[in-house]
Amino acid sequence: MYRLRRGVLSTFDPRNPLLAYRSRPREDESLLSWMTRLARGNAVKLQCLATDILGFSPQLLAHDLDRLPDEELLGRLVKRVGCTYEQAYSTGMWAYQGLLWFETPKARGPVDWLMPMGRSPHDRRRISSYTTQMCCACLASDPIPYFRRYWRLALAVVCPVHGIYLRDCCPWCHGPIEFHTTDFGCRLLPSVEPMMHCGKCGHDWCHESWDELSAPENLVWFQRQLCQLLVDGWSAELPGAGILSPAFFCGLKCLLQRLNQPGRCRRLREYFALRDAELLFDPCEHALQRFECLRLGDRARLMGMAQDLLMSWPNQFGDIARASRVSSSYFTDYRHLMPYWLHVAIRNELFDQDYAPSQQERSAAKDYLLRHGGTGSADEVNGLLGVASVNHRVAQRKRWNPRGPGARE
Repeated sequence: MYRLRRGVLSTFDPRNPLLAYRSRPREDESLLSWMTRLARGNAVKLQCLATDILGFSPQLLAHDLDRLPDEELLGRLVKRVGCTYEQAYSTGMWAYQGLLWFETPKARGPVDWLMPMGRSPHDRRRISSYTTQMCCACLASDPIPYFRRYWRLALAVVCPVHGIYLRDCCPWCHGPIEFHTTDFGCRLLPSVEPMMHCGKCGHDWCHESWDELSAPENLVWFQRQLCQLLVDGWSAELPGAGILSPAFFCGLKCLLQRLNQPGRCRRLREYFALRDAELLFDPCEHALQRFECLRLGDRARLMGMAQDLLMSWPNQFGDIARASRVSSSYFTDYRHLMPYWLHVAIRNELFDQDYAPSQQERSAAKDYLLRHGGTGSADEVNGLLGVASVNHRVAQRKRWNPRGPGARE
């Protein structure tokens, strides 16, 4: 059977009738938020929508629905709501492929930039349960309040629309934001809209007059640049983002990891604390603490430090690192790939050792000299490569980070 809908010929399945409340996904709405709104609009629980209406097992809600695309789930939602598959597909984090990640996020384990949802007793990196964020001003101004997909990203610390800090907990009771679990364990649905009320204290997140904290202008600008980068895929204002946006986010994650590490990189946090006349910021509870598991205040402080390092790139980055006496070896990650825009800045600004050619370079130089009538001696090879030899003296590079017993601590 076929039905004409808005001038488009579409199929109609009598075994899967359309829902009474058929709201299409809002702009940048997450899949879990969309399903929760559909359940509330049809006066059923979220688990009832997943099991009785969509035909899935109760274990469906135990997984992070926004993480990986479930073709069967999206197909059934399209049939019961009447929207296009592209609209349903845009509700998941997988739509950031090619913009935030080079590949689709993996099914299990930690994922860069994605805040984990749910608790796992086997994941020692899972420190905080505050892994959902919101902006009360956005929820209050929405004709239909909903939770954004962008709020699931750990890099989101400021609302780009209102210029205020996001919240990762209820403003009243400071409990975690779990909008999809407010009807769990209830025999009847509440009379008020439970999605926008705290399931612990019952306060309304949309209509209460909360005291919002404005973010600094430079951090708001940086957050808006990141939002636009996730839409356009490139940016002329951010270093390394003019070609591929995933390369920029990869480098930004490397900087945030160094800022969040103990040891020598702690001097970077000490530098910013002394410069801004603030208390020392030290979010490292243990070595396995990840940026995605930090509370919003800690992530906002780290994002502010990263934004300062990226200003006037790479001059300001080099000045701050040298003032903190953090050399290139502490920024280099030898286990993972580092984008070129970050690697070349670290190499040029912080590497102060004399040039030491490898054995392959020496062999190639010797072969070149033999082909052109040279003797291929070690002295000739050193002179060709520009390193010190008996007849070829090279001025040593000025060291900004002194080493040895006489170096200052």
